[in-house]
Amino acid sequence: MDKIKILNVAMFPFLNGGVESYLMNVCENINKEKFQFDILAGGIIDYKNKEKIKRFGCESIALNCKDRDFFGAYKKFKDYIKSHRYDVVVFHGCSLMNIIISFLACIPKDKKNKIILHSHMAKKVTGFKKILRFFLRIIMKKMVDYYFACSKAAAETFFTKKELIKTIVIKNAISLNKFSFNQNSRREIRESLNITDEFLMGHIGRFAPQKNHVFLLDVFLEVHKKDKNAKLLLIGQGDLSDSIKNKVKLLNLENNVIFIKSTTEPWKYYQAMDVFVLPSLFEGLGIVLIESQAAGLPTICSDVVPKETNVTENIQYISLEQSPKVWADKILEVKRDCDRTKAVQNVKNAGYEIVDAVRELENFYKSIELSY
Repeated sequence: MDKIKILNVAMFPFLNGGVESYLMNVCENINKEKFQFDILAGGIIDYKNKEKIKRFGCESIALNCKDRDFFGAYKKFKDYIKSHRYDVVVFHGCSLMNIIISFLACIPKDKKNKIILHSHMAKKVTGFKKILRFFLRIIMKKMVDYYFACSKAAAETFFTKKELIKTIVIKNAISLNKFSFNQNSRREIRESLNITDEFLMGHIGRFAPQKNHVFLLDVFLEVHKKDKNAKLLLIGQGDLSDSIKNKVKLLNLENNVIFIKSTTEPWKYYQAMDVFVLPSLFEGLGIVLIESQAAGLPTICSDVVPKETNVTENIQYISLEQSPKVWADKILEVKRDCDRTKAVQNVKNAGYEIVDAVRELENFYKSIELSY
């Protein structure tokens, strides 16, 4: 039997976000003898990711379109999809406009392939975006064969009741052995960050409005008032990076906040942290919450995050209506001497081991009726 050829379409810059982490994990673990697993990005592809995709035996395609260059993205993707044959095309949905552009480029639909829409976001839309979603639903009826979502919330927000019946929740699983707590790794990473016994609060996420960095800094300011030696580690990149750095200066926290642009090895930094904080305005799931708990970290996040992220009982959900001081008090209550080695098994039991999740995904692809 020929390989099943799968194209994953992420019509945005492929950097180090949650969707990228999910796709990289599947790319590394999927059976290359039975599946061709390609990744197409609308923007650039981070060079480290590009090298990894190649090393994993998959192919990456970067359209290198600028942000909001919808016509350029449409034309380049249409040219690509017309000249390449795939059995399955999976559209990874974060932006309504990008999904619409991708679908329009596939019209008329190739009856020989199956199209899947994978929802990664649980944000309710208003105004003009409601019109876009209505337009998208019209296209979806003619184009989509199967529906995926990273959580129940991501499914309910994106799909109709009729579509929900056909929706499969695909867990954003991770390589648990990488995240398992290791005291030696913790010591090494903390030394590289010039940290000894200081309390380290950590966060990994794009510098975008969704991640709520301004509120996060307000919370850390309250933490700093009670513990002058406390540090905040911010890992990520994005359009708001400069404004967040400016706010750090205004708050006189330059000696207490550590910025790392990005990393393809986040598991190393979880080892060094004492608590992980994610005050997001919305999340499809929040794969970083699965990662932080796998590393045995006490984890605190906003209560808008799907409760499916509770896989260890070592996570707290706090309302964003609560003051930064309330958040800070909860953060400072966490136990630094807890046993972090047992968390991995709990995360595995919840179904977030990538090897198991990928086998389930492979079985699904093998079960669908393909035209050769």
